[in-house]
Order: sequence, then C-alpha cells, then structure tokens
Amino acid sequence: MKSTTKAQIEIVGLAIIAVIVVVLVLFLSLKSSNSGMQDKQQTLLTQTAQSFLESIVHKKTECGPALGNIIKNCYGFGDNCGGSCEYAKTVLKDNLESHFGAKNTPYSLTVEKDGIKKLEINSADGACANSAERAGSGILALPNFPGLIIVELNLC
Repeated sequence: MKSTTKAQIEIVGLAIIAVIVVVLVLFLSLKSSNSGMQDKQQTLLTQTAQSFLESIVHKKTECGPALGNIIKNCYGFGDNCGGSCEYAKTVLKDNLESHFGAKNTPYSLTVEKDGIKKLEINSADGACANSAERAGSGILALPNFPGLIIVELNLC
C-alpha cells in the first residue's frame, strides 16, 4: 500500500512540473513573438555597425596609411596627413555620410582612449545622441600602447 501511495505522489509531482514547464514555454514564446521583429532589426543594425567599423579602419586613405593608423596617431606621436585628428574626422564623416546618410540612418561615432574623446561625429540631424534612441552599436578596440583606443558607432 505504501509503494502505491508513493508512486501516486511521484506522478502528481511530475505532472505539476510538466504543467510549470508548459506554462513557461508558452510565456516565453508569446514574449519573443512580440519583440521578434524589433530584435531582428536591432541585430541587423548592430551587425552593420560592427562590419562598417571593421572595414573602415583598414581602408587606405588618399595620403597613404590605413585610417586605423591615422586614428592611432591622434593619440600618439605621429602626425600623418597634416593633422591626424582632423584628417581622420574628415575621412570618417565622408564615409559615414555616404554609407548611412544616403539611407537616412542616424548615427553617432566616438573615438576615445582612457576617457579622452578626440573624435565625435553625429549625423546631420543630431539624432542618436540619446542612448535610448540607439538601435544598434558596434565597438572596435585599436591597440595603442599603452592601452586601447575604443571606436564606437551607434545607429538609430
């Protein structure tokens, strides 16, 4: 008699666990279906921002070195292209406008090292300044002894 009661209690416990799992699965599936489209858009913008950063730092400039090296010179000793920071800002702004401005995608790009921002570029409409507006971000770290230069691109 005891083994029958014990078996029944185990079955009831198993049924309760199964009901809890089903409720959780239904809740999560409803929640994900509501925000699925927004998540896809955010993922796409994040991948776009990251890809843009990874390609732009390797881009050769008109005056010779890759843009990543010119950005490093902003924080270092070199002064390529007659004013590394201003030249880097011009090249970045032109590329951001041709890539994102043509698609009416607001952007904000910052370059900083140890909390010192030397470059900050925003789209013409000034959008994307508020972190709540950002839909996708890409971050790239450029090694620059000592420390890292952080290049961050936010898309809205």
